[in-house]
Amino acid sequence: MKKLNVIMMLATVVGCGPKAAELSDTKIVGGGKVAASDPIVKSTVALVSPQGDQFCTGSLISPTHVVTASHCLDELPFSKFYVVFGTKAVAGSITSANSRAVKYFSISEKYDRVAMDMDTATRPPNDVGFVQLASPAPAGYAPIAMLGAGDALQVGEPLTLAGFGVTRYDAETSGILLKVTVDVTKLDAVAHEIEFGGHPGHSACMGDSGGPAFVTRAGKLVLVGVTSRGSSVCDEKGLYTDLRYQRAWVSAKQAAH
Repeated sequence: MKKLNVIMMLATVVGCGPKAAELSDTKIVGGGKVAASDPIVKSTVALVSPQGDQFCTGSLISPTHVVTASHCLDELPFSKFYVVFGTKAVAGSITSANSRAVKYFSISEKYDRVAMDMDTATRPPNDVGFVQLASPAPAGYAPIAMLGAGDALQVGEPLTLAGFGVTRYDAETSGILLKVTVDVTKLDAVAHEIEFGGHPGHSACMGDSGGPAFVTRAGKLVLVGVTSRGSSVCDEKGLYTDLRYQRAWVSAKQAAH
């Protein structure tokens, strides 16, 4: 599988992050633009290089904390980057008002690069990363709640995916926030991952890596997954890190930073 990172996503299943261009430039495929009034805008953020290039997506989980994918942060070619809020992360749209410098970031200590290369992992890849902002999110943006460790998720349940990635596997990154609805097709209790699919031509793609998968609970969106890997042509299937298994790690990072 391919990583859906900073530059691309997978046809077998791959991740998206800055380490490998072929894995990091994926965008949402088969979806649509997110309106400024959509609740998704409040918590979905873009990760942007010092040069202003969007390379991954993330989710605001507190005023100063973002959760993303480990493969987005693994072996970055730069030591500083920015988190951008809103519906656009393109040249001319990034300002001091809608962006925040990053104070600290970390990949999971259990991140498993070998498991990430497996179409079906035989152990958890632990593809989850953490970012601390240098200052709180701009006014009007709000953290998203995460599904609890003991909360249920069902095969067949709708998932809303969001990200700033490309709309075709062979396209350049867009930097425009998009969303698409798919279904949970498998819950992998061994790899701690959520497989999505069920809607050919609807998927996450390069640049969407680290971004959110939402479910609806009591009429509100709840964060359940982090974009990890997928088809190299972003045609249908993909894998998200199941955050129910990562709650303790995320909480420990928040407490320390």
